[in-house]
Amino acid sequence: MPKFTERTGCAASCHALFDGLLRKRQVQAPAVGGGRLLTDIRYDSHGCVHKETQPYYNNAPIDTDLWVASDIEIPGLTRTEYDGADRVVAQVFQDGAVDKWRTTTITNARGHTTELRQYQADTPTGDYDAPATPIQPHHS
Repeated sequence: MPKFTERTGCAASCHALFDGLLRKRQVQAPAVGGGRLLTDIRYDSHGCVHKETQPYYNNAPIDTDLWVASDIEIPGLTRTEYDGADRVVAQVFQDGAVDKWRTTTITNARGHTTELRQYQADTPTGDYDAPATPIQPHHS
């Protein structure tokens, strides 16, 4: 995989790594007391963000190499699911490899978001929270 790095605005010693399509793939920032905090972005075959991690610790120093962790090693990540038209239909928060909660996006025929449902479980069934103010569809 081609590597491109840039200094980010977080500190003089942060690095952002990019994939061959110049999409941000990983940010490495110094951790208090040594080591580094890593944040990953993973893309699906359509180029949409599929997984984005919360910062997680690694005891190695910041460098220009992509460090790949399994989902089990990451304390928090958001997995985004899409329909055939690359519209977001769900966002699932994972703790390790375990789904914790899910937000489902409901759209109308024009692809405008009409409702968000925050499920209190790892599957889109049962009780859910919805915004107090309904989402108003765009008129176009």
